Amino acid sequence: MNPSPRLLASVERLYQVFATYPLPRYTNPCPCCHQAEDDTKLRSKPLRNLESGDLQKYAMDAILTWGDEEVFKHFLPRLFELSVAVSAPEQLGTDREILFSKFRHAHWQTWPDSEQAAVRDFLHSLWEDVLRCGFTYDNYYRGTESRLCSIAQAEDDIGPYLRQWTETETLEACLTLSGLILQSAVTLKRNAGRNQFWRGRDAQYQQLKDWVRSPAVEEKLERAAQRWMDTDFQSEFVAARNMLQ
Repeated sequence: MNPSPRLLASVERLYQVFATYPLPRYTNPCPCCHQAEDDTKLRSKPLRNLESGDLQKYAMDAILTWGDEEVFKHFLPRLFELSVAVSAPEQLGTDREILFSKFRHAHWQTWPDSEQAAVRDFLHSLWEDVLRCGFTYDNYYRGTESRLCSIAQAEDDIGPYLRQWTETETLEACLTLSGLILQSAVTLKRNAGRNQFWRGRDAQYQQLKDWVRSPAVEEKLERAAQRWMDTDFQSEFVAARNMLQ
């Protein structure tokens, strides 16, 4: 998925807003987990030139065992630029969900308004890319749930993102929905089989489950089945709608 102009613009906004946080003289990695060379690697290049390999260890341990909020804010623009630029999140040395949980661990919703607004603009821009651009057909379900679960690591209320999904009528948005219903655990009464990273974000997962069972979703699938009546996708939309009944 190539980042859209809006998503790229939201990344630039992160650079602008967080430019006030310089790289400290020492980033304070846990001495039990890291060596001094790990800190040196983070300052080996200008921020925008740091590559995935340079940030792998920090991406995994930021906030928890490496540095504080101000260190995280310095690297934040490059970390999340790479998170949408690389084809596989493991290139950053961590799962996308773990990286996005750093916002929560850094208490981002207590940050200055301009910083919160920049982060939320990035999250919504990322989600818009998912709904308007999609993935390869076989990955509609997996890629979508991973990104929504990542956003849920940061956001306590994913309602606005679900409403965004309801209102986006692209084929990709409809396929991500039918794929989620048909292939994931979201329609099950129990949480067995769900993405492991929903653990600890049970309220957000319940929001997703309640939304999937809402009339708005059933109506969305019905509209999709009618709109793409003469295509191979119609049967999938009908099957997903029937699963909800």
